[in-house]
Amino acid sequence: TETLPTLFEFTLANTIRDMWEAKVYPLSLLVAVFSGGWPYLKLLLMQACWLFPINWLSTTRRETLLMFLDALGKWSLIDTYVLALMLVAFHFHIENPQGEIPTKFASLDVIVEPGLGFYTFLLGTILSLLCTHVVLHYHRSSDKSHKLPEGGEREALCNHVFMGDAYGFESNSRVRCSRFGKFTVTFLLLLAFAMNMAGSIIDSFKFSFKGLSGLVLGDRATTGYSLLSVTAAIPESSGHPDEVGVRWIQAVFYMVSFAVPLFHLVVMLFLWWFPLTPKRQYAVFYFTEILNAWAALDVFVVSIIAAILEIRQFATFLVGDRCDVINEFLEEYMSDYLDGYNTCFTVIATLSDGCWVLFGACLIWLMVSQTVMRTCHKAIHHRLKHVSSKLSLIAESAGSSQKALKPDNEGERPSRCSWCSVGKFLKRLRLIDHWETETPLLDGVVDQQGEIQ
Repeated sequence: TETLPTLFEFTLANTIRDMWEAKVYPLSLLVAVFSGGWPYLKLLLMQACWLFPINWLSTTRRETLLMFLDALGKWSLIDTYVLALMLVAFHFHIENPQGEIPTKFASLDVIVEPGLGFYTFLLGTILSLLCTHVVLHYHRSSDKSHKLPEGGEREALCNHVFMGDAYGFESNSRVRCSRFGKFTVTFLLLLAFAMNMAGSIIDSFKFSFKGLSGLVLGDRATTGYSLLSVTAAIPESSGHPDEVGVRWIQAVFYMVSFAVPLFHLVVMLFLWWFPLTPKRQYAVFYFTEILNAWAALDVFVVSIIAAILEIRQFATFLVGDRCDVINEFLEEYMSDYLDGYNTCFTVIATLSDGCWVLFGACLIWLMVSQTVMRTCHKAIHHRLKHVSSKLSLIAESAGSSQKALKPDNEGERPSRCSWCSVGKFLKRLRLIDHWETETPLLDGVVDQQGEIQ
């Protein structure tokens, strides 16, 4: 076995530069922003949340920023996905035609071998995600509004009653998810799960080798890949299938692209329907946040769409003038056999049905997950804030003073700006129920019949 010299070296810097010089601008900008800039900006913002006092960064804004960083930290994996696709795309195995030479006389393997930079960047991204969880945990542990009192009624998230002004209605009205809304969310969660499963099995893209390489490969010149099959192809494509590092890359790829997104949908379905006390509901919500931070199916879909559309132009640039002499020979003598691809190597990538199934699954997953998680965050905030008042209301007589019934967040600005039009839109779609109340009772405490929740 003879090992030939390295033809190309992929680093983050030269990958961005080479893509730009190859006029693969969308992919170059995608990698530069999300893998070249975003990881370091995220760490700086996280450091600010860790160090700044509350008179510089209020607890509310700090939590909002940390939740934003937690949800979007996974986009640093763009470079990892693109390089993994390159690893599979540029790998092929050629043997001598055994019809003319009965035995395996010669073979050629072209591989993309992961280097130290690949491993360290992936490890750094994982550590960054873990650090965000730690900082967010300490923030909530130090914030009194996140203290978890014992007690409280069990309540399913889909049955929580909100104050009307949370959705742009009058403050003395109430809003709750309608029966149609409950089953719509459930249907979308199950649909996203099914589409995720199907899209992971169906081929998402195809690589077709053309030119001399395609001629030599024969029937193996075109290969389709699904999310699961490209994950399975990573070890063999690297040339070192039994190395721990390569298997670790494969495991991370499988977990964040397939297993975690599916588990995230299951946990959200549980959170939506299962009656829980405030403390347990908060724990499940926190776990759902962690799963959301690691569910990178959307990153995978964006990566393959961007990479597949640009990979032919990038491959041509990488080959450059190395095959000029061979190309002249091919053009003069073998053009009829190469279908016009008079080059030693080129690869054509096309998107398949599985990609669009995954794309649809991502849209549904993002829409319904944001709905469920934002609703849960708001519901938990109110349940934790008012659980003591709710318990005291049960113990007191019906003649309690109006002061005791007034919400303790009366002085806060209602969050009407973001929901004022959404509430009316949801009401028109019959996704929520809205009704008026005679007295400004506590959010989530009394339903339309006046019964304690």
